[in-house]
Amino acid sequence: MDEFDAGHEQQICWRCGLPLDAGVHGCPHCNAPLWNAIVAAPSEPPRKGRRSDPVTAVFVAYGLMLLVSVVHGMISGPGNIFIPDASVSPEAACWRMAACEAIDTAIVLGCWWYIGRLPVLPRPSRASRMSAWIAAVPVLGLTLAANRGYHMVLQDIIRFPIHYVGMVDASPHLWVRWLLVVCVQPAIVEELFFRGLAFRVLLPHLSGGGTVMITAIAFGLAHIHAPLSVPILVGLGVVNGCAALMTGRLWLPILLHFAHNLAVTLLGWYL
Repeated sequence: MDEFDAGHEQQICWRCGLPLDAGVHGCPHCNAPLWNAIVAAPSEPPRKGRRSDPVTAVFVAYGLMLLVSVVHGMISGPGNIFIPDASVSPEAACWRMAACEAIDTAIVLGCWWYIGRLPVLPRPSRASRMSAWIAAVPVLGLTLAANRGYHMVLQDIIRFPIHYVGMVDASPHLWVRWLLVVCVQPAIVEELFFRGLAFRVLLPHLSGGGTVMITAIAFGLAHIHAPLSVPILVGLGVVNGCAALMTGRLWLPILLHFAHNLAVTLLGWYL
């Protein structure tokens, strides 16, 4: 179909952007399931090209985020909260992180803009949503305990020289900046990408469990600047992926991510 019929609304495939016949259940061009087809306005022809390959767009964006993580590790040491050179001031470490996270934010927003509208996550039952919210607190506690125990074992086994950023006597302004770059930005931007964008792009191709695992592994590897922490962060990715799948929304994964990073940060500063 090359010409747009202005007399009626026309569906457009969410993946390839090509027009569809009425009543179809799958795109004949790219075989995408049409569980949330886009309806074009009658007054304009369907756009082609910007949604042509969202999977490739996600992989390109992820590759750029990995590159930023590698550069972050090279200039700041192996970790967000831990730096190998104890002489580095908290202010300098904070600004380095802020610069890297600003680039990540631009990458994620650019990827969203390029892909355009995506289907929303399937809405689970009310019982599933309630179960996820009720289980959130104990699961978060177990995740934090696993995180703390994992890093304590690493320190005992390999004697890795970790220096915590000294924040006990920091100014209130530095506290706010640290909480923004360690807790707020990662919780929002990383969840928008991994449990929002990547989740929606991969879910039509994989099972729910497969999507959770792939995005969790990608999430862990995105923190390659802290290579020893990747395994435990994959676990956090699984928790957040299950939360997204069970609620159909990003609110719970964002809150869990924020609470996890806040607790880990405070434990690192005071214990």
